[in-house]
Amino acid sequence: AKCGLVLHERTPHMLALHTPNGEFRRFDVLHEMPFSSELRRMGVLLRDRATRRITFYVKGADSVMSERIRPSDWMEEEVGNLAREGLRTLAVASKDVSETTYEQFAKAMHNARLVKKGRAEEVSAVLEMLQEDMRLICVTAVEDRLQANVGATLEMLRDANVRTWMLTGDKMETAKGIAQ
Repeated sequence: AKCGLVLHERTPHMLALHTPNGEFRRFDVLHEMPFSSELRRMGVLLRDRATRRITFYVKGADSVMSERIRPSDWMEEEVGNLAREGLRTLAVASKDVSETTYEQFAKAMHNARLVKKGRAEEVSAVLEMLQEDMRLICVTAVEDRLQANVGATLEMLRDANVRTWMLTGDKMETAKGIAQ
């Protein structure tokens, strides 16, 4: 599916988009939360230059995101359907942030970055401030294709009566879909 947004320009402090209705929008990048395999998500805090509205966007593993978004039966059902097709799923969510909350966040983040011992834990705790009661925007799914010859290799091993185990961090439904 297409949403019609086109990235026009991206710098460390700004991004510009063309919207489906022909608008040109610019956003200030206030903070980035880089992807972490431990957290299994990433995010960005943006301020719309036209409206001054501040929004925090996060994408991550649906299992982690489900703890941070408002309850959604639709998400659970859709993620299950996509996983049974062997697709890897991600959830995208957002949260509007008031100017006051942003100022508190920015000050707390500045202080957390100055900590000498336990800095990573302090920064992580500050980021958690923004990640409650988020609104689900969408669920995405990608096909994670096997590398060349993996299927044939597994078939030869099976024909030779060699037992194999699949170790994955995916949902059981996704692993079963890939295994078939």
